Amino acid sequence: MLLASPDVRVLAITISPGALNSGSAYKKVKSLLNSYYHNGLPVGINRNAGFRSPSFQLAERGIWGSEENIDDKMAPDSKTVISHVLSAEKTKISFICLGGMSTAAEAINEIPEFSTQVKEIIWSS
Repeated sequence: MLLASPDVRVLAITISPGALNSGSAYKKVKSLLNSYYHNGLPVGINRNAGFRSPSFQLAERGIWGSEENIDDKMAPDSKTVISHVLSAEKTKISFICLGGMSTAAEAINEIPEFSTQVKEIIWSS
C-alpha cells in the first residue's frame, strides 16, 4: 500500500525476522518488488535481531513473485542501507516499523545521523 500511495516516497526497506526468517523474508520482499517494477529499491537485512522465528510453513510456501536469482547472502546489512539513505536524503524522514523495532533501536545506537535525520518513528505491529 505504501508503494502505491502518491503521498509516500519509500526510500528503502529493511528486513528482520518475524513470521519468516530474515533470509526468506528478503527473498519474498525482493520478488514482490521485482514483480511490481520496484526492483531498484534498496533492501537490507537486520542480521543481528535477537528474535529467531519458528518455522511457519504457510508463510514459507506463499509465493510473492519469482525468487529466481535472489540471493539473501548477498543482501546488504540494514544499517548500511539506512546509512546510505540518510546520507543521500536531505530532508527529514519518517521511519516506519511494521513489526518489531530492533532495526530502529540499532540505528539509533549505531548511526549518528539517525537521530538528526529521522523526524519520527511510526510503529505498527
